[in-house]
This record gives sequence, structure tokens and C-alpha cells, in this order.
Amino acid sequence: MSLGKTFTNAIVREIGRNYGKAISNSLMGDSHSTPVRMVGGGSVGRMRGRTYRNKLDEAIEKFTIKGTVATFNAGINIHSQYFTLVEEANADGILDIDEVTYLIGEIPRTIGTLKRIQGVMLDNEDEKRSEKIQEKIVDILDFVRLVDDTLILDELPTVIDDQKLSNAGALSFVGLDMWILSGPVAGIVQGLLLVGALFSGYVNSSVWYPIGYIICYNIFSALFLSSGYFAIAKKKNAQDELNARFKGIKNQLSQILDNE
Repeated sequence: MSLGKTFTNAIVREIGRNYGKAISNSLMGDSHSTPVRMVGGGSVGRMRGRTYRNKLDEAIEKFTIKGTVATFNAGINIHSQYFTLVEEANADGILDIDEVTYLIGEIPRTIGTLKRIQGVMLDNEDEKRSEKIQEKIVDILDFVRLVDDTLILDELPTVIDDQKLSNAGALSFVGLDMWILSGPVAGIVQGLLLVGALFSGYVNSSVWYPIGYIICYNIFSALFLSSGYFAIAKKKNAQDELNARFKGIKNQLSQILDNE
């Protein structure tokens, strides 16, 4: 994307709708949802040995008040660089949770810099350029509102009830977790295997048959069984973390809107 790309209000609103939908779809997680990257593989907010995180960070950090025109142009560039970052973050079709957090977190700093620039325009009685900078501030706030409106957290997805998982964890110590997690058929199979191990131990007068079976089952379950206690607990922890991150993003959006 060229540095000269102009982000009109219509384009900003479209970006906001698309980004909000991508966030919401990834959270609700159906077969058509946007995949989520929990560990930062994205690049928009990473230093990677550079002086600045990205061109937005560079534009804000290097900003100094100069002449009216130069200061105004700096504001237009900051606005463009912000939405360039949003487009870059959404371009690969993978929602990086760290990128979302970074982009939302940069909004107060971006708006704050634009307000400083608007103040310069007002001090120089340049109402036309002041109004233009105000439009850019409104663009960003419109983007925030669109993402906030699209990100609905009324029904956060859950993998399994806490109590059910706790019960399955207790039964996993005797190799019977599937009874709760997958139903009676799977539970009966596990029960028969456990009875067989107990019977072998009885016949051979050794407790190591049932103990060995339980140890081997739990190792197998932890490594290979996608519907066992260990795999379900891992999925639940990942979903709970994702829910918490999105709640944090929602709170960020609300705070930005409340402060304006």
C-alpha cells in the first residue's frame, strides 16, 4: 500500500465493519470463522530490533510542531498510518490477538496526537485545517464504535462446564473420564478395560496390573486422546484465555468511547 492512500470516512467505516466482524466471528468460532493466533506471530506491533514498531509509531514519536502546513500534513499521515496498520493486520485472514490489542491500545495515543495538531491549527486560526483534523479524529472514533458494536460478548463460547470437567478429572485417575466426557458407550469400554486390569491383578496377585493400566491410560490420553480429560482441559483453558482477552479488548473500546 502506498503512503499516499487516502482513508475517507466511508473506507474507514468499511474497515471497521470488516475488522469487527473478523473479531466477532473468530470469537464465536464456527466452521466459517476467522482463525485466531493467540501467540504473537503478527508483526504490526513488534519491535524486532527496530527503532520503531511500525510507521505509525515512527510518525507519532517523530512528531514535532512546525509550521501550520507541515503540522497538518503530519496529522493526515498519522491518520493514514493507523488505518494502514489495521488493513495489514486483517490482510492475512488470521486474527492475531496481540495485534488487535496493540491496535486498540494505540488509539488513545493516536487521537491525543491529532488533538495536539488540531490545537496548533486553532492557535493559528486555521479553521479549515482544524475541521479536517477533527474529521480524522471522528473517523477513528467511528472505527472504534463500529468494532465495539460488532464485538458482542453476551454469549461467550465455552468448551465444557467447570464442574463437569472437574468430575472428569477425578475419574481420569481410575481411567473412567470418558464416561462423563463422551457418554456411556465410551464409559463402558473404559470400565471393561479397568475391570480386565483388576481381574488380571487379582488372578496374578499383583496390584501392578491395574496401576500399570491406569498409568498407561493417562499417558496415552495426555498424548493422543483428543476427547480425553487432558485434551478437553487444554481446549477449555485456551478458550477461557481467548474469552478473557476479548473481554479486555471490549473494555478498552468502552473506555476510549467513555473518554471522548
